[in-house]
Amino acid sequence: MSAQFHIIAVEHGAADAEIIEQHLANAGLQCVVRQVKTERDITCALRKPASEDSRGDQELRDRLAALEETLRIRTESLTAAIAQLHKQTRLRQEAEIELGLAQKLEAVGGLAAGIADDINAPVQYIRDSAHFLGSAFNEIVAALPGDGQPADGNRAADLRLLLAEVPSVIERMVEGSRQVATIVRAMQEFAHPDATEKAPADLNRAIETTLLIARHEYKSVATVQLNLGELPEIVCNVGELRQVFLNLIVNAAHALADVGRDADSGRIIIRTALVDDWVQVQFEDNGRGIPQEIIERIYDPYFTTTEAVRGSGRGLAIARAIVVAKHSGRMNVESTQGMGTCFTLRLPVGRPAAGEE
Repeated sequence: MSAQFHIIAVEHGAADAEIIEQHLANAGLQCVVRQVKTERDITCALRKPASEDSRGDQELRDRLAALEETLRIRTESLTAAIAQLHKQTRLRQEAEIELGLAQKLEAVGGLAAGIADDINAPVQYIRDSAHFLGSAFNEIVAALPGDGQPADGNRAADLRLLLAEVPSVIERMVEGSRQVATIVRAMQEFAHPDATEKAPADLNRAIETTLLIARHEYKSVATVQLNLGELPEIVCNVGELRQVFLNLIVNAAHALADVGRDADSGRIIIRTALVDDWVQVQFEDNGRGIPQEIIERIYDPYFTTTEAVRGSGRGLAIARAIVVAKHSGRMNVESTQGMGTCFTLRLPVGRPAAGEE
């Protein structure tokens, strides 16, 4: 119900009141304009609308009270909905972290046999060298009489040969230990649970670490050429980007194996460079290439052209989600069937990644 206004006009007759009332009605206001001339008329005019104004004020107060109650109820509902949304967001983030770790461990598990072989070789060096040193020590002891001098000329010659071999044997042991430590450190970095917050990271170092993890996948089908430019550290989740690099390296190795490449004929080239305000990373191979009729589908989840035992079909979909959705980057592919494929990643420098603005 709309409020009714009462206006008292004390001018030159009833015509003024009618004109004022008509103009106000045209403006959408429901008004009663009264014409009065004396003090008595004014008192009467004021007395009559007082009760009507009181009723209008009460109605207005009632409507305001109803609106306040409605607002309170809706505010409580909105607050509850926001709390539920925060809870769901937290649960989703926790699920994403667990899924990312599971995917990473799945990748490491798939490479476990190759990593074991890569560790076994330097361990074998160390074991063989230790056996040699043990035998050499016994022969040296046997060659020396009580006075500390060789018993005869032949013994002296053997002793000199043994002593000449000892430094190189020790060097092999040190090198083997270094290789084992490097591989184990790379595994620790790769498999370590990702931090929830992004931090500055060296992408060249991340690529080198990932190559150590994936070495068994490509060592028999390709030689890796690294052309790593000088890069600034970028704010990113480096664990997630290592997973991207691993997927692209393993995919390249599979493409090379499919066309029968070996370590001499196969090639994986990894380039990094700073291009304007972007860090650019390229993975190029001379494998079988991707047919043009399916190149638009390679990022579809579970789409794969390899045997099920070699891949789940999620690698490129996950890689693109990490680069584009999580790091505000770009991911492009160029491929010629029978000649090879090149994936290009571009990651922003000096700008907040997705989810941090």
